Amino acid sequence: MPASRLANAPVTYGLCARCLPEARLPPTASAPVTYGPARDVVALDGGRDIGLVFRISERHQMSGQIVVKQRRMETQGQTVQGTLFEHIDATTGRRHSVNMVSLYDLAPKYIFDSPESKANGQAAHSLEPRDPAAQDDRLPMIHRQFSFADQIYHLTVVPARIQRRVKGKDGRFVRDASGVQVVEEIDAYPGEREQIIEDVIRKLASDPARLSVDNGEAILRFSLYEVWQELRSVRHTLSIPEIKEALMIMRRCTVQIERRGRRKVMMDSGIFAGLGLRQRPSETDDTDDSSILDDESSDAETFVQFNMMLREAIRRVDWHSISYEALMKIRNPFSRWLFKRIAETLRQDPSQSVVSITARDIIRDSGMSEWSRFRDMRLRIHDVVKALADTQIGALDRIEIEEIKEGRKYVDVEYNLYPSQSFLDQIRRAVAERAVNERELTLVVNNDDLDESGRPKRFVPVTPEVANQSRRRRRAALPKGGDGQMPLLDIVK
Repeated sequence: MPASRLANAPVTYGLCARCLPEARLPPTASAPVTYGPARDVVALDGGRDIGLVFRISERHQMSGQIVVKQRRMETQGQTVQGTLFEHIDATTGRRHSVNMVSLYDLAPKYIFDSPESKANGQAAHSLEPRDPAAQDDRLPMIHRQFSFADQIYHLTVVPARIQRRVKGKDGRFVRDASGVQVVEEIDAYPGEREQIIEDVIRKLASDPARLSVDNGEAILRFSLYEVWQELRSVRHTLSIPEIKEALMIMRRCTVQIERRGRRKVMMDSGIFAGLGLRQRPSETDDTDDSSILDDESSDAETFVQFNMMLREAIRRVDWHSISYEALMKIRNPFSRWLFKRIAETLRQDPSQSVVSITARDIIRDSGMSEWSRFRDMRLRIHDVVKALADTQIGALDRIEIEEIKEGRKYVDVEYNLYPSQSFLDQIRRAVAERAVNERELTLVVNNDDLDESGRPKRFVPVTPEVANQSRRRRRAALPKGGDGQMPLLDIVK
C-alpha cells in the first residue's frame, strides 16, 4: 500500500485489538505512517484524532499488509468495583495487602512437585535443551481433586506449549550453521514462579486507579520493568525474559475447575484469559539477561486480561484481603497455600481460636504428591506447617501435633493451629473491610444495577469525584492498624 494513499485516505472505523489481536485494514481505510521499524500510527477520522494508537510492524510493511495493533483503547474508566479493589496504607504509602478469591486461589492449579512433571516440578523452567531424539517429550495433563466449603472439585491442568531459545553450557544462545538462533518447543506447567508473578500482578491491580474495564473484561496494564522491580523488592528476582515466559505460560496453559455432582464448570481457560506484549526488534537480539533488562523494551506496555473466575469475583465484589508481605516472605509454596487456607477458614468464622487440619487434607487440597512411605511424608508436612510459626511470618503462636497410627503404622497427622493475636485481629479487619465494601455498593450503585442477591449485574462506571468520595468514606469507616503490628491482613486505606 503506497505511503501517499496512507497519508490521504481518512480512517472511518475503530478496531479493538483486545478482541481481534490482528486485523487487516480494508483498502479504503488508512492512517498517516512514518516508515521504519515498528512505528506508532495515530488513527484519524476526517482529520480528527480519535485516540486510537496502533503499531505497524516492519514485517507487515515489507509484505504490503498493514496490520494494526491497538496500544491503548477507550475504556470504561473507573468503576465502583475497581475502586473497592484498591489497597493503600494512607500513612506509609506502602501496599500491604492483596485481594484473594477464595475458591480460585485455593485450587491447586500450580504444579510444584508432581511426578508427572519429570523433574520434581521444575521441568517447566529447566534450561537444558530436550533430547531431539526423544519420541515423546509432551507433558501429560494433571488431574486433581480437592475440597472447598464441603464440596468436592475436580481440577485439570493442561501444560502450555511454548518456544524457548536454546542456551549452551556457556550460557550463550545456540545458533545453527547459518547463524540462526536455535529455538525449541517445550511443554511447561505453571509452577511456583508463575504463582509468585500472579500475586504480583494482583498486587499491582490493587494500586489506585490501576484496574480498568475494557468491553466488560477486567484488564491490568503494566510494564515488565515494573514487575521486575516489584519482584526484586520482595526478594524474588527474575529476569525480564523469565517474566515474559511465565506470563506466556499462564496465558497458554489451560485450567479447568469443575464442581462434582452438578458437573458445573467454574473455569476453563488460561490463568490469564488474554495477554498483550509490546515487542520491539531489540528483544530478539542475542543479548544476555542483564542487557535485555536495560533495554527500553522492558518498559513497554503490557496488559493481562483476568480469567472468568477473577472477572466475575471482581464484578460481584466477592473477595477478601490477605497479606501480600507475608505471602512474599514465605519461601515454601505449600506453606503459602496453607497460609491462604487458614486465612479463609478464619474469615468464615472470625471467632475461632484454633484451626484443625490433617496431613491428608494438606496433601489432597494443596496438590502435594504423596510419597510411598507416609512416615517420611509426615516430616515434610511438619516443615510446611512449622514455617508459618517462624518469627518473620508470625501467623501461628502454637502448633499441636497428634500422630494417628494403625498399629505401628503412621496413617495421618492432625494439626491444631493457634493463630497469633495480630493475625486474628487483622482477619477481623478484613471482614470489616468486606462489610464496608457492601455498604459502598448500596451508596454508589443504583438498585437497577443490582441483582436479587444485591450484587452488581455489570461493571458500574463512576466519576473520579465519586471514586474519591468512596475512598474517603472507607478510610473513615475502617480502623487503622496499630504501630508495630505486622500487616498480615491489612485494611483498605
